[in-house]
Amino acid sequence: MEQTVFSVIIPTKNRHNQLLKTIDAHKFWPQEVRDKVELVIADNSDISVNEMDILKITNIFNNVIYKNEVTQMTISENFSRGLKMSNSKWIIFIGDDDFFMPQIVEFLEKKNVENYDCIVYNPHKYYWDTCVFLNENVKGSPSALVKAQPWKEEIVDAEYELRKSLINGGLTIEKMPRLYHGLVKKKIAEKLLLTEDQELILGSPDISMATILSCMNLRVLATSESLSIYGASEGSGGGMTTSKTHATLLEKASFLSNSFRSQWDKRIPGYWSEYTVFPASIIYVSQMYNLILPRKINFSAIHLTCLLNEFHYNKFVLSSICSLRPTDLINYIALSPYSLIRKIFGKFFRIIYNNKGNDDILIIQPAELFKHS
Repeated sequence: MEQTVFSVIIPTKNRHNQLLKTIDAHKFWPQEVRDKVELVIADNSDISVNEMDILKITNIFNNVIYKNEVTQMTISENFSRGLKMSNSKWIIFIGDDDFFMPQIVEFLEKKNVENYDCIVYNPHKYYWDTCVFLNENVKGSPSALVKAQPWKEEIVDAEYELRKSLINGGLTIEKMPRLYHGLVKKKIAEKLLLTEDQELILGSPDISMATILSCMNLRVLATSESLSIYGASEGSGGGMTTSKTHATLLEKASFLSNSFRSQWDKRIPGYWSEYTVFPASIIYVSQMYNLILPRKINFSAIHLTCLLNEFHYNKFVLSSICSLRPTDLINYIALSPYSLIRKIFGKFFRIIYNNKGNDDILIIQPAELFKHS
């Protein structure tokens, strides 16, 4: 196998059609870029795999590691497989409807990044034509590329970024060091592997890994270049957000580990959604990895967000409020006005953003993404 600049790790399950469409779109990336990328696919599908389809992938990339494991496993276990399968110095996790940008190779080869452990950036977003738009909070449409606002290039204080997330209820990642749509040296990522079996112990992988990395005193660089694209498609997290189906009861969230579900903090509403799984994951990994968080999490922000966006789960929110500890109350009361004002202004500015011109939106096919990256 050729020496590669970085590994793209894609954990996937029972989404071969989407995976193959995504990989196929990358054939429009320059060949010299594809030759320097190691593509790692950790497949946990329990449906049959067409070997000819896999051969199509190897025709696009010279350096491919593909393994399908039909044994039932959690998302965390599949992410662990992907990490251990990779061989490059730098790694990045993306989903099976996401894209990496060809600029990553030039960035890592020509930029002076050797002194950094992690590279963060603001990814673009792409909505596949299978997306159903029912969520008024999401700006976009099927087959739309939504260009991200570039960040200032700067050295990042990871602990400060984690502190910001916690005061906002753990609902954001922003410039926290991350493995999901962020570049991390493999030797750093391997430190996240625990237990005798060398597994990642995670809730939601993206915020879980970002939280752990933020507590590791890493050297983090933010760049103005968008080095990957978040994808949204039918059945994926992004697609569920656009269709307002990104929520279910915990007992139905079988993709989460039994350990995570059984240790779900009662102060977090007891159902799985994009608004509950992030803070629940932060608390979970802080316990599993013995992390010292820089401040307490703001539970009022979580409860207000759930009530404003998922009111039909209000009984779970009320139950979680009743589960607050006496030591939480002062912080809860003090931060509630801040949380309320932030939610109101956030809603206001989101309406303005969604109603302004669409200069940052392009209606294009996946094959055209390279031209506009």
